[in-house]
Amino acid sequence: MEYYTDMVNPKGFNFGDHIPFDIEERRAVYIYMINIHAAEQRSNFRAVPSNGRMGDRHDFQIVFVSLLVLRMVSVVEPYHEYYGTVDHDFTVDPDQVDDEMKSAIRLARMDNPDQYVLSDGSISPKFQKLMWSV
Repeated sequence: MEYYTDMVNPKGFNFGDHIPFDIEERRAVYIYMINIHAAEQRSNFRAVPSNGRMGDRHDFQIVFVSLLVLRMVSVVEPYHEYYGTVDHDFTVDPDQVDDEMKSAIRLARMDNPDQYVLSDGSISPKFQKLMWSV
């Protein structure tokens, strides 16, 4: 996950100055892969997209939220990606998630989700097929 570290850091991508053109697609794929493994590992957290908050340097963050909070704001299925926004007061730093989520992140990295984003920025049909098979 080439850009994962920048996505979980509000000052990532060189303080927002170097955002890749395909960042939205990569973020969607990363979140999906992390959450598949989070459900398998029985984590109490899920990765969700965030458009940042005042003072952040970029709008393409990945944040972590407990299932309890997500259930209050949406209907969460095991592999569901939450597409809304979550108040940052409810988010948890990546180093504060449970061991199951940390394992899910490691497993997602091993899956090499970057392979599913093509050079033109589109998402590979192979990934779409993977999504439907879960």
